Amino acid sequence: MTLDSDAAPAGRWSRRPGSTAPAAGGAHFPVLAEELSLFVYIDESGHPHPNDPHPRPVDLAVCLKREDVRQITGALHRFSEDFRASLPSTTRLRSDEREGKATAFLSRKQWSGPAKRVYADSVMDLIRNLDVTIFAMVMERPDRPIYRGADYLQPQHRWILERVDALIERKEPGRLATLVFDGRERSENIRLDKCFSNFLFRSAEGRALARIVPGVLFVDSEITPGIKLADFCAYILRVYYEHGLDRQDPRGNPYLTTIKRYAEIIRQKTFDWEDEDGVRSWGIRTMGKEHFRYPE
Repeated sequence: MTLDSDAAPAGRWSRRPGSTAPAAGGAHFPVLAEELSLFVYIDESGHPHPNDPHPRPVDLAVCLKREDVRQITGALHRFSEDFRASLPSTTRLRSDEREGKATAFLSRKQWSGPAKRVYADSVMDLIRNLDVTIFAMVMERPDRPIYRGADYLQPQHRWILERVDALIERKEPGRLATLVFDGRERSENIRLDKCFSNFLFRSAEGRALARIVPGVLFVDSEITPGIKLADFCAYILRVYYEHGLDRQDPRGNPYLTTIKRYAEIIRQKTFDWEDEDGVRSWGIRTMGKEHFRYPE
């Protein structure tokens, strides 16, 4: 994998549904038929920065077919209503509880409440029964700040795109993937969008990923069910790896036992594959800090 910068693309392109996106040299990407959309909801738990309190930050993608989004929206709305109904009528929900944030339902302290355990179990049962594919990069926290220029897409994002493209090629032919992120500060949204666009248009690896629609959509997590699922799963995998649950059985610890059970549901929903040379790629991959690009 090259660590060269991805040069900025010439011109502009449309990201309206059903439109084509011109690439360098005037080439066009295929029209995105709505019924063949694959939405890739990406969220993180922890952040790859030396000052972040979490030693194993996670970037995670939940891949959902367009035709399944309505079912998920209805189910999460029902879980939220059931949770509200289980509380005293005078209870005022915090904003993270209204949004269904993982921190409000999956932290050790919050999980102790029975109503929140029911909500979390319901979300994970939904994921278990969904036709959904999950990819994740479990990173090692870097010792110094990583490179954040708009001309380069860090490996954790590149490797998720490679997995999404492989999924479509092998299991969902004819679909095109739309990338959806939880909205951040405007400047960060712009930077991240440029990183992805430069990679897809100007790097050899990116141009090979023809099943990824250029451009990133930024949404409000409170009203976007796919982001809620990605947030939940990223949190679970982060706790799972930080406590070494991939190597040990947490007997006698109900909280970590539940986290491990949830993580196994996530593992059942990933997709591993081998290329023509027999090299195996894992849908959930650990990533050492040496793989980041750092400022020179």
